[in-house]
Amino acid sequence: MNELEKVKKAIEFGFQYQVNCELTPEECKVLLGRLDQIKPRAKMVVYIASPYTVGDVAMNVRRQIETANQLVEIGCLPYVPLLSHFWHLILPHSYEFWTEMDMDWLEVCDCILRLPGESKGADAEAKRMRELGKPVYYSIFELEEAIANEQIS
Repeated sequence: MNELEKVKKAIEFGFQYQVNCELTPEECKVLLGRLDQIKPRAKMVVYIASPYTVGDVAMNVRRQIETANQLVEIGCLPYVPLLSHFWHLILPHSYEFWTEMDMDWLEVCDCILRLPGESKGADAEAKRMRELGKPVYYSIFELEEAIANEQIS
């Protein structure tokens, strides 16, 4: 049982549980005081914005998927809007349908990672994210730095 689990049990069952998990009253108080420091941090939800129709569409989709994989490796939860490419192949919708859905997703995400390349859509997404008061990053390195410096909550 790790420290967090012990603290949760101590809180759940009161300090009487300290006997069962072998914590002294002093240890329990110290752990309770450190609860904010040891609780797990929620994953950062990152919207990936990049070109879609400019250049090779398949390579653009692949690039977002590869970027999403890198984001997972640094502990983020990526949103990959270009996966809608496959949805559209099966059940086509209008351009407006897709852009409206993308704009709605921006409300959910914590920040946006704007990949290089010409794209009116990605530029509009970055602009909207700024209007929402959420950060726009232009590289995974820049995003990692912000996470490390706790500039994103």
